[in-house]
Amino acid sequence: MSQDQLPKAIRRLIRATIEHIKSINIRADEGVQLEGIDGILEVESGNEFVPDGKSVWELVTNKQVKTKALETWLESATAVHLWLTVMLGKHPETAFDIENFGADWTEVTSPTITSELINSGRNQEVEKIQEWLNKLPSALALHAESKSEAIAQYLV
Repeated sequence: MSQDQLPKAIRRLIRATIEHIKSINIRADEGVQLEGIDGILEVESGNEFVPDGKSVWELVTNKQVKTKALETWLESATAVHLWLTVMLGKHPETAFDIENFGADWTEVTSPTITSELINSGRNQEVEKIQEWLNKLPSALALHAESKSEAIAQYLV
């Protein structure tokens, strides 16, 4: 992992696994070149990777540093794990990046496919998705001609 990717990954992991963040300031991009601490974080309650209260962070990309803790943390935040995998140039076959899926799917045609076209005649499905989004996390079954079409209906 490159020196500028690590802080972004750590910020995403913190946001994905900590419920109440009081403040987060972790340098990335050109900020990683500066000397001194790399970040200051304050949370109400931490977890096995983030201490309770205020903490100071020093990030290292040295290959000799053991990565087991980072690997375990990534396993507990699958969305961040997928984002990082794509950032590293790998594309898992059984998962997709929702940040790019909608754009990739709608731009395969010219003109591009619009959400109005995808949802045409599917008012009940659209209402079902909207209701589902306002509830506690649970499974949602959608019917479409293909898996990608069902996903696009949700994302686009």
